[in-house]
Amino acid sequence: MSIPNIKIFMIAISCLLPPLTAWAKSPCDGIDRRLNLSEIPKLRIEAGHQLNVDNVEILQSFKSLSWTILYAASDETDPAFLFYSDNPINHHFITLWSGGAKPDEEQAISSWLQKNAKGIPTNLAQCFVWHVTKDRDM
Repeated sequence: MSIPNIKIFMIAISCLLPPLTAWAKSPCDGIDRRLNLSEIPKLRIEAGHQLNVDNVEILQSFKSLSWTILYAASDETDPAFLFYSDNPINHHFITLWSGGAKPDEEQAISSWLQKNAKGIPTNLAQCFVWHVTKDRDM
């Protein structure tokens, strides 16, 4: 095969392969992201009580060990991540985080977590930091 043919072959192969990011692991791999449909009504009611609002939507969930982070929104408040060290249906959130984060704010978010969510599992903390700095639409 001549040099021009090799270049054409390499370009053709690279176009057929999925981007490397499709195979890249994220810090959220291994984090339970499922929302149990039967628990959503209870979670909405409890989060509403805790936030002092009437209508709450549970948009996302992140779970590791006994910890849960719920991403919740209402018409009355900005969307917020609610941090629970135990079952959110039976316990009040220990802290909440709301707002945007830039990709270069990983260390600041990590420091905030260490101060405000003491005991959070390392994998859940890393997932949260990555999610709010690299994985969300800003």
